[in-house]
Amino acid sequence: MKFTVSVGEGGGVVVLRDGKLLGGEQGSYYVGNYHTEDSKLVADVKVKTRTMVPGMTYVLGANGRVYLEGLFSIAIFNGFRIDRFFED
Repeated sequence: MKFTVSVGEGGGVVVLRDGKLLGGEQGSYYVGNYHTEDSKLVADVKVKTRTMVPGMTYVLGANGRVYLEGLFSIAIFNGFRIDRFFED
């Protein structure tokens, strides 16, 4: 994933497999569940920050739970499945 905040850009990794969501970025990790409804993805994610940095913007919040919904499309290339998410 790639994100932009007021002080710059950042990125991380999120893996979706068999209804489970795992991921993280420089300071936080994410664990949760997801399901799809037609072209919509719905996820319930727990966020845990390893080390709090004063003044840092946490994209999904520093600690707690996040409920996410978004649209997606799927493409398959040479055995790799690529999901692309679109903002509403």
